[in-house]
Amino acid sequence: DDQCFDQSEILLQRKAKTGMHALAHPLIGLALDPTLTPALIAEGKVREVISRIQQLRKQREFAVTDQIQLSMRASTALQQALQAALAHLQAETLCTAVDFALAADAGEKLQLDQDWVAIQLWRS
Repeated sequence: DDQCFDQSEILLQRKAKTGMHALAHPLIGLALDPTLTPALIAEGKVREVISRIQQLRKQREFAVTDQIQLSMRASTALQQALQAALAHLQAETLCTAVDFALAADAGEKLQLDQDWVAIQLWRS
């Protein structure tokens, strides 16, 4: 009953679960689920909008420390995602005020798959 085994008697195998992408090393194993959920897709689109805002800041030669204000108009789904991540968006872009009341013919338009956003920004 109290049997002992040495290394030559033990075989360990790692196998990824179905649908997972895995990588194994003797010291560590990593498995990733590549499924794109609606939440992940929305997060990616918010990141794209943040990136575009940063590009606009650079194009307009704003200082890295300049605070801004934003006015946007977006597709319904993207506006919901942006509103859900508003604190993150504001922190990443140094934005002190945001509204979603941009005029129909104003702003820089960005297409993200089926979604879109028009952005206008200025220094606070």
